[in-house]
Amino acid sequence: MEPATWSRSSARDEQRNFPSADVTILETATASDATRSSATQSAVLGRDHDDDHDDDDDDDGVSTAYLPAASNASPASAPRLSHADAALPPLRDSQLSLKDELFPRRRSSVLQLMLSQRDLRGVLINYAAVGVVHGLLQSLVYPFLKIYLNMLDYQAASAETLVSLPWSFKLLVVLASDCFLRRRRRPLLLGGWAMCLAVSLVLVSLRSQQPYLQRGNVANRQAADAGPTYIALFFFLALGLVVSDATADAVLLDLASRRPRSERSGLLLACLTARYAAQGVVMFLVAFLCQSEGYGGSFGWGASVNGMMVAPLLAALAGLGGTWAFVRDCRSATAPAADNDGLAAFWGVLQHRSVWQLMVFVVLTRVGLSYYASTAKVVYEFWLAVDPLVDSLFNSFGALSYAAAAASLLCLRSRVSWRCLLALAVAASVVLTVVPAVFAIWNVVRSSFLVLLIDQLVVGLDAVAYLVTALAMLHTAIRDDAHSSTFIAASPRLSAAPAAVSNDWAASTFALLVSLANASAPMAVSLSQSIGAHFDGFDSDWRSDSSAVRARVFYAFLVWLVVRLLLGLGALPLLPRDPSELHHLQTHAGSHRRASIYVLAASGFVLLWSFFTAMLSVAEATACLTVAGGEGC
Repeated sequence: MEPATWSRSSARDEQRNFPSADVTILETATASDATRSSATQSAVLGRDHDDDHDDDDDDDGVSTAYLPAASNASPASAPRLSHADAALPPLRDSQLSLKDELFPRRRSSVLQLMLSQRDLRGVLINYAAVGVVHGLLQSLVYPFLKIYLNMLDYQAASAETLVSLPWSFKLLVVLASDCFLRRRRRPLLLGGWAMCLAVSLVLVSLRSQQPYLQRGNVANRQAADAGPTYIALFFFLALGLVVSDATADAVLLDLASRRPRSERSGLLLACLTARYAAQGVVMFLVAFLCQSEGYGGSFGWGASVNGMMVAPLLAALAGLGGTWAFVRDCRSATAPAADNDGLAAFWGVLQHRSVWQLMVFVVLTRVGLSYYASTAKVVYEFWLAVDPLVDSLFNSFGALSYAAAAASLLCLRSRVSWRCLLALAVAASVVLTVVPAVFAIWNVVRSSFLVLLIDQLVVGLDAVAYLVTALAMLHTAIRDDAHSSTFIAASPRLSAAPAAVSNDWAASTFALLVSLANASAPMAVSLSQSIGAHFDGFDSDWRSDSSAVRARVFYAFLVWLVVRLLLGLGALPLLPRDPSELHHLQTHAGSHRRASIYVLAASGFVLLWSFFTAMLSVAEATACLTVAGGEGC
């Protein structure tokens, strides 16, 4: 096991914590470390050993700074520090050198930080590659299977559900990395991208299928027979993508836990900006390429699915190259082992109130914001007659709205409270949705372009709510009071008691919260379809556009309004106002074993529900059930 090493530390911390005399720095990460017991020994502030392999990451010319020892120091005059003093922040978490203290420089932007640090460059490349593959899967699977191959509607919908299923189980990937690989991230990152590369090569090399319809005539009656093969390949492509994405999250958490609290939000927002920008560009291109006659469009040109699979192939190559060149394993000497003690430590983390309280908030908020009025399709399909090309283009703009929201929060991350942002986003989205919906339902103004434009504004507001939740999840997973690798003592006789908590399970905690957020979407779909069935009707009813039909659609929107306000705003007291309040909650709220058991049981039900509904949507006999997202049997 490698010994723990030092990173640059702050002279300000030294002056605050050790004002007059020397102290001894004890490394408790390994049993083989010798106790440094001399009272006149200087505190050595060194750089992390990883920086030795990447000299261009920093322009600091100073690698080590020494605090001078007092000439008249003696063991008797050394300060007596208690165990409470040992809980002070460790020197390894500080990012400032003595040169930075004496000669302060202008603070660099988050983008400059991401591009200047080796590991952060690798994470940024991985997030952008994830956006490319995810954008292609999200925009291609349904139109290719439903229109190009003429598969049944439930088959195409079940394929979409299967492709999105692995996103609900990101926790398993990170747990495998934490437990069995002892926090080694590179093997899983490389393995996930290797799977994406292999599946993309198979999809590129497959014989190109003729579309079911060509020039208005049936050209390939057996087109649907190729559907199961493509569904299986799409699923394994999504599985490799989720492995890479979950591991990239873990790498980001490892790096963020060693940065100051003020920089962590910027790191996450910069990565999400790159991801959603790449995803939006790919979705925009696919929207144009899927407008040929084979996809039911009017363009005389287009691209085959084999040609479009070049995008995930190149993204997988970029992910492999970025991981191999920039991402390094930062295995800790305190890395958890795959035994009962390691899992018991994770269970101890989950008992903290800050964790299980945010778990409740994530589920309630995601269900409330993912709920939709099932009769909204009536407005778009029958009363607005939205053009398929325009609809596809606006859908691609949705990912760009997420990128724009992340970039905007990057500038405001330390100025506005999370609660205010979330409350404003939910309230504004309700107003912007209800007003044009009422106008369209009661035939006051029925403009497809206006409705789609306002929908994009609502998507941007939903993106703000999602990103605020992501920031809260990031800061909840990382505990600033968790220091298990260093201990400060006044004498060798003072034992280095282990810290109560550590950040060894920060990545797994974050993965659990993200998995809950992803698994809440299928529950929202089941709730939307089950409630919407009471307001459903036949196509002839919608075409009649009578007052009774309009009232039925309007009532469905009122239910949407109540659910969004009740769950979206009602859960706000569970969300801390900012990272400082969250830190206070982490350090003062304590642990509650019984409450955590109840929350974990409910969370397990949510995860199982997403798997259960996905299996129901696959079979023809159960795909029509409202709980599976169907229209009702």
